[in-house]
Amino acid sequence: MILPSLRPDLFKPGSLREPSNTILLFGPPGTGKTLLGKCCATTANATFFDIKASDLTSKWIGDGEKYVTTLFQLGEQYKPCILFFDEIDCLLTKRTAHEHEASRKIKTEFLSCLDGIKGRSRNVYVMGTTNRPFDLDHAVLRRFTTQIHVPLPNCDERKKLFKELFFNGKITVDLNDDELQTLAYSSAGYSPADISVVCKAAANMPITSLSLEEALAIDEDDVQPVTYKDVEVALKARKPTCPPEIVEEIERWVDNI
Repeated sequence: MILPSLRPDLFKPGSLREPSNTILLFGPPGTGKTLLGKCCATTANATFFDIKASDLTSKWIGDGEKYVTTLFQLGEQYKPCILFFDEIDCLLTKRTAHEHEASRKIKTEFLSCLDGIKGRSRNVYVMGTTNRPFDLDHAVLRRFTTQIHVPLPNCDERKKLFKELFFNGKITVDLNDDELQTLAYSSAGYSPADISVVCKAAANMPITSLSLEEALAIDEDDVQPVTYKDVEVALKARKPTCPPEIVEEIERWVDNI
């Protein structure tokens, strides 16, 4: 998405290198899908529209379709732009015979607008994120021509996350490489968001272990460094928030694509 916006001469409409306007990021919660969308908008110097399902629904029948149409028209006016739909499965689940007419009309209008931007709206991109890609309507999946799996981090990636979060120069840390490796092994199944919470909890322990009087009087340079023991305690207190069955279901869905 970024390269075609920066080098349009290399990605000409109608050719096999024509850029994809629709991108779906799927994977377990907490893996940074929303952050990826924001990073793309910043790197490509694009306007970023962060849209929730509640922004496109109304108690009045007919308003939902108008909101969808207006949103895509705004994208045309502010291009280059990214229309970012977080948790898109809340809006575009599989159509059934018993669903409400208003919901069905919103889905139909959304699919029509997606077809409309392909080839015509060169600098309007639609990005969606979901933790449940298997719940999306098949017509939606077909229109999202680029589908990217954002999985949980592996052991090496978790070690890098711990290192990046702790050794950023803002707090004092007493951790060696072997301890970081042990933490990486111990945090299997943790998402980047979970690891961030663990690191914040560990960073607070040298202060929260003090009495109120001590915390108010201590100088910043005298605060004890974060140790392996602190991170270990925080890791035990914080369990992974991503259910293993969701990860397995996503992986099965990926294998069957």
